[in-house]
Amino acid sequence: MRETRTQIDEYINSFSQLADEWNSIQSELSTLPKQGILSLRDKSKINELQRSFQQQLSSYDFSSLDNIEDIIISQGIYLPEYEGFDLQIDLSKNTSASDYIRVIWAYLLGLLEVARNFNTNHPGLLIMDEPRQQSTNEEGLKAFFNRASQSKQYGQQVIIATSETDEVLERCLVNVQHKLKKFDGKIIAPI
Repeated sequence: MRETRTQIDEYINSFSQLADEWNSIQSELSTLPKQGILSLRDKSKINELQRSFQQQLSSYDFSSLDNIEDIIISQGIYLPEYEGFDLQIDLSKNTSASDYIRVIWAYLLGLLEVARNFNTNHPGLLIMDEPRQQSTNEEGLKAFFNRASQSKQYGQQVIIATSETDEVLERCLVNVQHKLKKFDGKIIAPI
């Protein structure tokens, strides 16, 4: 028992040392200049992603924050931030699940859209499964489908798998350029 307690104490001490090292590294990282590391082209890409992201959140009826313009794309980690905090983490505590899904839609489509105007490593293909999770409203889903459909004119492709009813899809795909492929049962199943 004493031996086990000694081992536990050693592990706790090593975690404490790791935490101290982590804090030290984070402190050092925070002193690095946030501006100046990126090229002007990189900054333009981030600005374009931020513009697309904010525009989409607005069209998808994102409502968890009062001012969508306060959400920025970090120039350090290239993810959405709100008041200096990772938006995804902040939202997971303080928002509806449907707004969390809207953030994912906007970010992923935003990355695809940036690849239209800039040289990036994006393959020009986005595959999404069940984009309407967490009961997002139909108007938001329609706006998402409409935005995704624009990819075709840029030689990109968005593939969406959904179990939405035919009625919902018919309403959401009115005047949206698309190709609908229906399957009976599951598309992928064990062999």
